[in-house]
Amino acid sequence: MSNSQEYDQFVELLRPVQKQLYHFARALTDGYDEACDLVGATLLGALENYNGTFAPATFKSYLFTIAVRIQRRKKKRRRFFVPLDAEHIATERCNLTPPDETADVQALYKALNKLPEKQREALALFELTGLSLKEIQKIQGGSLSGVKSRITRGRVGLAELLGVKAEGGKSIESTQSASTLTSFQSAHVGN
Repeated sequence: MSNSQEYDQFVELLRPVQKQLYHFARALTDGYDEACDLVGATLLGALENYNGTFAPATFKSYLFTIAVRIQRRKKKRRRFFVPLDAEHIATERCNLTPPDETADVQALYKALNKLPEKQREALALFELTGLSLKEIQKIQGGSLSGVKSRITRGRVGLAELLGVKAEGGKSIESTQSASTLTSFQSAHVGN
């Protein structure tokens, strides 16, 4: 039997039970859209496994069995997800970077990746995650002055990589590199 003949036979078997399948799916689900999704998934599964050997009397139970199994699988998976209410969604802050900052953030990532590993790590821990110097010392090891040196060297190196020059005698930490880090931190850490 060819694919088009099997498809035609499938459609002929489906016509008398199509409304019953929808009503059954509607009874199993919470709404119209979910019922339509269940019917679609059921028909897809049935058509993919259809081999042309079903009698009209067994086809209905075949479809309903598929629908029940799909719905049970969805219910099992649903317990791993937490529904969000409208109030939570409205208060949730979007963590996407605004388009005008995307190029700056990409440049910052590239520059950070060019720093030595210990400096990059210390700078990210201090500036982006807000850890204290003592906490960074526990993570990285070494002395407290070593942590301070890595952060300072990381800031200077980052400023050089980004092409930032000290203005009017101000230190590198108080110029653009610090403001770039601050905007990067607010965009990615969500402070």
